[in-house]
Amino acid sequence: MFRILSCSPVLALLVNGLAVGCHQPNQIDITLEDERPILTLRAARWDADFQPTLVSGLAIATEGEAIWEIETSDPTGVPAADLVIPYGELPRGFVQITPSDRGPRPLRRGETYYIGATGPDDAVWRAVFALPVSRYGIDKKPDWLLEDEPPKADLSGDD
Repeated sequence: MFRILSCSPVLALLVNGLAVGCHQPNQIDITLEDERPILTLRAARWDADFQPTLVSGLAIATEGEAIWEIETSDPTGVPAADLVIPYGELPRGFVQITPSDRGPRPLRRGETYYIGATGPDDAVWRAVFALPVSRYGIDKKPDWLLEDEPPKADLSGDD
């Protein structure tokens, strides 16, 4: 036997929102604008303690090379929700760590890049992409999309 408890619809929505609506995984959306990636951090606007989700640093690297590293000038970080960072453009409130003497090198087509961002409260964002933008690394042409027809074997037996 089930007993139905009545409660205010507003209270029910609030409890439901706290139970399932506050958790949003941190992610990095990557789009292209004139061959330049635009990174957008997605995060819950507020954590479980109703504090804004913060980011304090971001880095892009290949398997063997740090390409670009930035961090906030304020160690407490900046709000991460919908933070847009065009590649190579230093956002307000950030300082560049790597490279120390110039802007980051241009990204190369077909090379796989790893992005990591962190926050002061152990928030983590991660993504992998390649140019053209792909979440699966190097954008390889499928085997069935060959540019040239493979040579056909001569099975006639005529020499």
